[in-house]
Amino acid sequence: CIYMIIQWIGGSGFKLQIDKTIVVIDPYGEDVGLRQNTLKADIVLSSGFGSIDTARVKPAEEKVVLIDSPGEYESHGIFVYGVDGKAGNLFVVNAEGVTIGHCAGISGGLTNYQLEYIEGVDVLLLPVGAHDVLDAKKAPDVISQIEPRIVIPMDYAIKGYKPKRDEVDGFFKAVGAKDLVAEEKLRITHKDLPAEETVYYKLLP
Repeated sequence: CIYMIIQWIGGSGFKLQIDKTIVVIDPYGEDVGLRQNTLKADIVLSSGFGSIDTARVKPAEEKVVLIDSPGEYESHGIFVYGVDGKAGNLFVVNAEGVTIGHCAGISGGLTNYQLEYIEGVDVLLLPVGAHDVLDAKKAPDVISQIEPRIVIPMDYAIKGYKPKRDEVDGFFKAVGAKDLVAEEKLRITHKDLPAEETVYYKLLP
């Protein structure tokens, strides 16, 4: 059974590891103020929202496959759907029976066209920090539109992050998620996915 490992790197950036394949989403540029770690990846997804520096990602093996526009893609047995999100590309990643939706830059509800791809994803990576992105008040409505099994918030205020954002506490309060312990990574397989209600996770960058 192959685990998918999800790590948050700050902002709208994530690292996904599926077996031996590494996918990096939205590696940020130096100007966001966060500490730069060298990233290795097989696939890089770039939403085009905010400060993104795909050049800082080095090939894990031979080369990096860069996906930075809408369309359907397949690489290393991983399927990626890029969807026009107006402020940037929205992505759906499908691997090992788990679908992940990444919604960088959204500030309100999704269109019917966007929902065709995103609705019902297993794991939703959702901006919640307000100002340029979705805020804590609107986030529950978007979650009820999409109906994911797991939600991981992103793009909120953390130490050193320069873009103006709110803290994440308001979001967790709005969705009624209490007593969450921040984790370094989330390891899941299809059979681990919650069946009944949406589960919230807080990841450490």
